[in-house]
Amino acid sequence: PAVSTDVKRPVIPSGHSYPTLPEVRAFQQFHADSSTSAQHLPPFIGREQAARAPTCERHPSQNMLRPYSDGDPQHRGKKLSSGLSRKSHDRVVREVSWPHEFVFSATTAVTHDTLTLDELVAGELAIILNPHTNQMESTNRGHILRGLMLDIPTYSFVGIRNFYKILWIHVEHGMVSIDSDTTISEVHKLKEDHLRRPPMGDTTVPDDPL
Repeated sequence: PAVSTDVKRPVIPSGHSYPTLPEVRAFQQFHADSSTSAQHLPPFIGREQAARAPTCERHPSQNMLRPYSDGDPQHRGKKLSSGLSRKSHDRVVREVSWPHEFVFSATTAVTHDTLTLDELVAGELAIILNPHTNQMESTNRGHILRGLMLDIPTYSFVGIRNFYKILWIHVEHGMVSIDSDTTISEVHKLKEDHLRRPPMGDTTVPDDPL
């Protein structure tokens, strides 16, 4: 029997038509070029097929320039703040007892910047003798206090008080330890970086309650 050469065309669902030649070429171009975005797919590609189509990876430089959002996994749960408006207490990683917290006045509020020599010593001794203070911290605070009191004739009491502020801020930010075997050497290095002698000829008389 003769074989029929007629090929039956598939039945096209209602409302659809065969893709045109440009659409077929666009489809082939999509698979040939991995950088082609899914949004350039021809109309006959369905949404499910587009979802399965390969997409280009983001170049590392684009990730660097892309603004962070709350949905980024590496920044989720971490609130970032600009250094322009960030306060020092925003970066505290450890609470530290300051000497002015253990000094009380019936007339004025005591702050670190208003401490006199006797108030600074009294506050530090209260922390050192407190049974709740870590033993290593108490020992280190005693050595620091003794050394800084001996430095007053060289640096003035105002300079020593300002250095105490720098020291405790560094401890709070985790840049200096206060209860380890390396504390004294860390404080010595901090003194070299921040403690300065008064200018020659400076006649300013520092606060001296004694």
